[in-house]
Amino acid sequence: MAIQKVAKGDFLEQFAPATRAWFDSAFPSPTAMQAAAWAAIGAGDNALV
Repeated sequence: MAIQKVAKGDFLEQFAPATRAWFDSAFPSPTAMQAAAWAAIGAGDNALV
């Protein structure tokens, strides 16, 4: 199964500047699973990734 990538878009905006900078330098984009988890976490929901 291939890992689906998504655009960075606004997903990283919820993180501190240092975290955003690290992610930007380490990865080309979040996976679909990461983006979904971040949205859930940002909304205060539980997420198991």
